[in-house]
Amino acid sequence: MPLSLFERLVPHFSGARFVHLQGWGEPMLSPHLWDMIAMAKAEGPSVGFTTGGMLLTDRAIDRLMESGADYVSISIAGAVQATHGALRVRSDIERIFDRIRRMAALKRRSASHRPRISVSYMMTTANIEELPAALARAIEAGADDFYATNLDCVFDASADRSRIFVWEGEPAVGHLAILDRARSIAAENNFSFRPYPLIAQEQPACELDPSRIMFITAAGEVCPCPYLSRPDNRRIHKGREYLYRQLNFGNIADLDLTAVWKGRSYAEFRKRFERRREADRRLRAYMDGGEPFDAMGALNPPPLHGVCETCAKAYGV
Repeated sequence: MPLSLFERLVPHFSGARFVHLQGWGEPMLSPHLWDMIAMAKAEGPSVGFTTGGMLLTDRAIDRLMESGADYVSISIAGAVQATHGALRVRSDIERIFDRIRRMAALKRRSASHRPRISVSYMMTTANIEELPAALARAIEAGADDFYATNLDCVFDASADRSRIFVWEGEPAVGHLAILDRARSIAAENNFSFRPYPLIAQEQPACELDPSRIMFITAAGEVCPCPYLSRPDNRRIHKGREYLYRQLNFGNIADLDLTAVWKGRSYAEFRKRFERRREADRRLRAYMDGGEPFDAMGALNPPPLHGVCETCAKAYGV
């Protein structure tokens, strides 16, 4: 994203809780990353980004520490190089853990809590066995947090075969046992470990709830989420392939962000998520001992949008 386009967003950051500087690519390739962090931080929100970790040179780590970024998430795909390197071409797991150690050491030296160092591990059939070992290595390196995500962008047959979450039925017993081992390691070390569920269950609103979160592409297009932001968005859902074109509600190069947010089509798109969340709230209130009228409207919430009903994120995985 050109800095001139990013500057159009700056006045709106004071109304945000989080600004996450990442899309489908590597944010550290941007020559403006440190300026963007500083500009966003000056407006008050928590700011951070997700990286593959290979560009965390000594100088980059120094600039990260100086930037005031609240967190950095480093994505890995195995506990050893053979596995990680097969899934992340030209990436070196040993270098990544070395970089985590350096950041953790600098934080200890400066008695700083920032940036929070998270490690992201995408669970697949090829690397799930190494999850406990990867978690143990992250703890040893000095990370603050470890979360295990699903391969939720199921874009082709190979990805569909690689996912470990299930649309129906029960996940593999072996996979559940691996997660239990990882939980035990985290508990023994009083460490933050957050695995995503392996069973798909429809949610009132997804984790990337478009009624509260927006995604803005490098070209300035305002989209409801990353999963509808590319020109072509392919998915396989329960064995069937779907193709969705980019869904955007305006471009900040042409319109102020507030005007895009308040546009009729965008507001109508968000309203369904708001109504689904409200229905869920009413139902929970009733189940917690509330009066029957608390459940009014809760038994028949609006269905998911057509572009959402085939997305794994809508089912909590």
